[in-house]
Amino acid sequence: MTDPGLVLDTACLLAYSEGTEAVGEQIASVADRGQTVIVPALCLAEAYRQVAVDGWRLLDILGDLDHVVVSPVAHDMCMFLGG
Repeated sequence: MTDPGLVLDTACLLAYSEGTEAVGEQIASVADRGQTVIVPALCLAEAYRQVAVDGWRLLDILGDLDHVVVSPVAHDMCMFLGG
């Protein structure tokens, strides 16, 4: 795996699913630098839970991009993900 350049939390994923261009631009910028975008699995699951029906397609596409890595949740990440 290449160096991570960006981590998307639930709020970013929801903004992306609503078409916020700034999030897509950041994802593209990271990909252009050859870095990866990390999406914690729990954040993605929560985004799917909250997303409007129209946003599902964008979340599906995001997870299929070559430079996006959906990361499993490790014990040491729970404190940060829990806020």
